[in-house]
Amino acid sequence: MSNSTKKIEVLTIEMQNENDFSFADLLKNDKIEEEEIWIGGKWVSINILQKGTSIIIGVVATSRNTNIPAKKKRGSKKTKKIGLDDDEGLVYGNVFLFDSRKNLLLYEVSKFGCYLDHFIEYFYKCFEGDDNLESFNLIASPVLNRNEYQRMLKMNQHKSLEVSLANPKQILDEFEGKNNAMLEMVRTAAKINSERFKWKYEINARSPRSLANQTLIQIVDQLLRVFGSNAGGNVEKVEIRGYEEDPDTNKIAKIDLIADRFQASISLDEPRENEDLLEEQRRSEILKEFHRIKPELDKIIK
Repeated sequence: MSNSTKKIEVLTIEMQNENDFSFADLLKNDKIEEEEIWIGGKWVSINILQKGTSIIIGVVATSRNTNIPAKKKRGSKKTKKIGLDDDEGLVYGNVFLFDSRKNLLLYEVSKFGCYLDHFIEYFYKCFEGDDNLESFNLIASPVLNRNEYQRMLKMNQHKSLEVSLANPKQILDEFEGKNNAMLEMVRTAAKINSERFKWKYEINARSPRSLANQTLIQIVDQLLRVFGSNAGGNVEKVEIRGYEEDPDTNKIAKIDLIADRFQASISLDEPRENEDLLEEQRRSEILKEFHRIKPELDKIIK
């Protein structure tokens, strides 16, 4: 057995639709556990482990059956196929917990499993064309550390905002039809076929002036919405600098909202070779972590 730490993203889920139908209702729909869907070059399915009144826990199973690496015996230079049948694949798990009272999602991060944006896409594809369910839009937004976001709001003067984004065309596809100051910057980058770009608004530290606080906060909120969307992996940096106290102190504070977002983790005892997705261990660990961080989350999410 080896003990490994798994990062847990903490997000809120907003479900936009015309009727009173929630994300919890989607998770409790029997169709969720009946579908296996091809997303991002992998087969994705969901198994619900716990379906309580307000807490729902499940595991996303991601099966990969293309480009499977070879195996090699230690001390030998020879490699050979693992030997999978055509309908078999290597499977990876991501555990998640959803609290319907606060629309809060805890989601295990894994580079081999199902990315968060593919998890969201699963629900669109699962219910695509369902005559019993009206169209909906899911928006996942990161929960920010209470102190960091409040520090930004309470700054006496904002002196700079620096942003780093990738894949502007993907961001525009995700927010098609939307218009705001942040997206105008993204459109400009997309027009010249930029794959990664940065921009910075800045005022000289010695200047008595400040960036327009309300506009700056609106742009930051727009960026955080992108971060919580299917294109969220393209938001690499959102850094604000400014004075928290008297500018005469010449001490400028720095806040990086992406680096400083609220995060959690779980620990798993993993065997050398798994025969399942350690569902019960994952369920127990994420529930324990949820109760550990809940007091702080209650302060952040009213």
